[in-house]
Amino acid sequence: MSVMVMPGDDRYSKQQGVTGRGPGAMSDGAADEFVGLVDRFLPQGDQLLRPLAVALSVTLTDLAVTPLQLPDDKVASAVDRALGVSDNDRTFPLSLIAGLVMDVAALLVGAPLAGPFASPFANANFQTKARAFELVEQPAADLLAVFDNALPQPLRGSGAGLLRFVGGILLDGSAFTVWSEHRLYDYTARRLSASCQLEHHRIPAQRARRRPRRFHRLLQGIRGVLSA
Repeated sequence: MSVMVMPGDDRYSKQQGVTGRGPGAMSDGAADEFVGLVDRFLPQGDQLLRPLAVALSVTLTDLAVTPLQLPDDKVASAVDRALGVSDNDRTFPLSLIAGLVMDVAALLVGAPLAGPFASPFANANFQTKARAFELVEQPAADLLAVFDNALPQPLRGSGAGLLRFVGGILLDGSAFTVWSEHRLYDYTARRLSASCQLEHHRIPAQRARRRPRRFHRLLQGIRGVLSA
């Protein structure tokens, strides 16, 4: 997702068919920062995760994906440990949920299941990625019905709005992150560690400290889940 708004000369950009000169989002840790922002912005509880899992399982069945093609319990446990999910039984990282939604959406619009990356969304070209976002923002009626019916009250019937919100925050959040001064931010000092450029005016680091403490919290969290 990050290379959609800041393509570079990396392999993710080359796979989507839209590249840029020099480094892009994947070259300076912007994708990892984006993951942290998404997880801190809106952590989700099991009340949303469970119905989403039901909807995705139905979709995978329609796509003829058998359980043998899915990770086994050992792999799932390793992922849980890496993400720290087992340390928190109240919330679930939104980035992982969003990644699953976008992967399934990409498959539904023609992205290859097999490719150089584990994520079908990352294996898709730019046009297919755009169609995947369109599908999420205008969810299919049958998939939405499964999702809505599995939601607990008072969320039942709000599935379309939730999916549209996810699609919007992913694009907005990725652009906000990759084009920010995150690479200059010193987490220890909670300040920009170098001078930054604003149009034609040079702003010293001590005067460029515009971000509140919330920025520090947003950019913490799980790293390395979404690389596309």
